[in-house]
Amino acid sequence: YNFSGMIQSVSMRRIGAELVRYSQRQKNIIGLPTALSMSSKFIAVGTQRGIILIFDLFEELRQQLGITATSNNLSDASVVVERYGSVSSIDLSPNGEELVAGYTSGTIILWDVIKGTIIKSVTDMHPSPITCVRFISQKSLTIVSVDAGGLVNKLSFTKPLLWTMYTV
Repeated sequence: YNFSGMIQSVSMRRIGAELVRYSQRQKNIIGLPTALSMSSKFIAVGTQRGIILIFDLFEELRQQLGITATSNNLSDASVVVERYGSVSSIDLSPNGEELVAGYTSGTIILWDVIKGTIIKSVTDMHPSPITCVRFISQKSLTIVSVDAGGLVNKLSFTKPLLWTMYTV
């Protein structure tokens, strides 16, 4: 390509400042950023301690995925996230209301971004760390995932009408 146009770079200072603030306080419970995804509603940042920070497009922190619902105290967070490992890949759904996260443990978690809850956790599909997860359908919760060993899976999350749990 012979691109001769202008490139505009705009620093997202508020998100950067929030990440620095979290990484320096309370013994670095959040960890450094490891993954990033963006939708028309949110910007998601995954961290090395397994927590996912959700910002709106005005760079305001709206949700912290991976912290217990019973406590928003960051000192309790390490207990919750250590079983999954670092966030290695994330993707926001086209409508921005769900997020899929891959972890170094091989776990894949489908999150409800609005409620801040786990919709479904899949622990037995990948024996190696997840390297990439992506939504592949605009209409359904279908994702494709790949791990460090080269195993590729297509997962379709469905919710039966009579049950409240999602299935794979």
